[in-house]
Amino acid sequence: MKTLIAAIVLAIFATTAQASEHCTQVNDIAWEVVTARQNGVSAQKLMEMAEGNRAVQGMIKEAYASPRYSTAEFQKRAADEMANTWYMACLSVEERRDSR
Repeated sequence: MKTLIAAIVLAIFATTAQASEHCTQVNDIAWEVVTARQNGVSAQKLMEMAEGNRAVQGMIKEAYASPRYSTAEFQKRAADEMANTWYMACLSVEERRDSR
């Protein structure tokens, strides 16, 4: 999982990515972070894996501010909700950036 997150973190801020690709990467990272949190991965381990990336650290803080659920249905719902929130926020930022 560390390799996956590291690869996505490197790609998340690639300047050559289209807005939709960039935001899809943000969505995927947020989903992975919440899924890791719901599966019991420690916050410290995830913060180490973020390697100082402030956006990912923000995702981790948000994930750990939410409860950990015991059923797969609620765990998936939590991951989907946070991924959607970050995706929509990313699209908003990209739209503002493009309108300049």
